[in-house]
Amino acid sequence: MAIAFPPVRQAPRISTNELALFMVSSDTARVSIIRRAKNPQTPPIIRYRDARAAICQYLTDIRRPVNCLVTAENMLSQRMDDPSESVFAHLAGGS
Repeated sequence: MAIAFPPVRQAPRISTNELALFMVSSDTARVSIIRRAKNPQTPPIIRYRDARAAICQYLTDIRRPVNCLVTAENMLSQRMDDPSESVFAHLAGGS
């Protein structure tokens, strides 16, 4: 399944709050409001749970060995490239 980046909506959608902001904004700001409605950004998904153990291990060791952080980074990169993962997991790891 191919994912189009950035995603483009054929019919832009706008929230009530954005519509109210559009009504009182300058022409330049209106263009950016319409652009955000047409090309929504993918929200970043923070992977705290996956990185927490490696960060704790790094911070609690006085020698500060980097290999635990490198191992965690490699694991997250492999998870991002794994074709068996869902689209959601790819987006979560790729942000």
